[in-house]
Amino acid sequence: AAAPILALCDGTRDADEMRTALLAHFGVRVAPEGLAGLLAALDQTYLLENERTADARARVLSAFRAAPFRVPVLAGGAYPAEPVALAAQLDAYIDEAQTRYPLEHAPSAASVRGLVSPHIDYERGGAVYGAVWAPAKSAALAADLAIIFGTDHSGGHGKLTLTRQHYATPYGVLPTATAIVEACAAAVSAPFEEELHHRNEHSIELAAVWLHHMREGRPCEVVPVLCGSFSHFVAGQADPAADPDIAGLVAALAAASAGRRFLVIAAAD
Repeated sequence: AAAPILALCDGTRDADEMRTALLAHFGVRVAPEGLAGLLAALDQTYLLENERTADARARVLSAFRAAPFRVPVLAGGAYPAEPVALAAQLDAYIDEAQTRYPLEHAPSAASVRGLVSPHIDYERGGAVYGAVWAPAKSAALAADLAIIFGTDHSGGHGKLTLTRQHYATPYGVLPTATAIVEACAAAVSAPFEEELHHRNEHSIELAAVWLHHMREGRPCEVVPVLCGSFSHFVAGQADPAADPDIAGLVAALAAASAGRRFLVIAAAD
């Protein structure tokens, strides 16, 4: 019933004008106090684009950036927060994968430059995670840099979102390569506009945990990049091969990773 009211919350009308438009366009009569109550509820829960919401967002983003690292939000829920229990669970997925998806020959570290890792929950995707990561163990151990592209389920069209924040796992902290992040930020438009998405987005976290596990708890530098919606590319409205942000990011990463032993990870089902 509130859908027409939400449609009119576009910043062009005051409350009285909204009531008039509701009656004229939708045949809906709303009492002044009823509309005021709904608008107050939307404001209270930060669902209106106004100064109050902007201030709240700025405070939360500031707190995220000031923290020593990004907290693994799924630890203790989607996977164990205790390292020994986590290692046992992930190793069990690897054992299951070796039974269900046996490999005749494991690739060498030099032959593995990247992998596509799921970002579904471990309980349902565990064996596939194990099948993907076990053959990449030597490459993960050899790497001194991991570039992680994660699906941003809240990301805008074509958005590439960086962060300077480090990513923690139950094994410790994977330090973000801030110099590389700065080089990439210079090549992308508005690279930190949706940075707060890093706080709760699960895709990079689920890949980072596996990376840290395959490295036997030893850290390496990471470059976490959240990738927004590709719907406009899929619909043929734009060409990803011609997108300046994608081209700029790839070029910046290629230059910054030259001479490094790097592993590229796409956290994308």
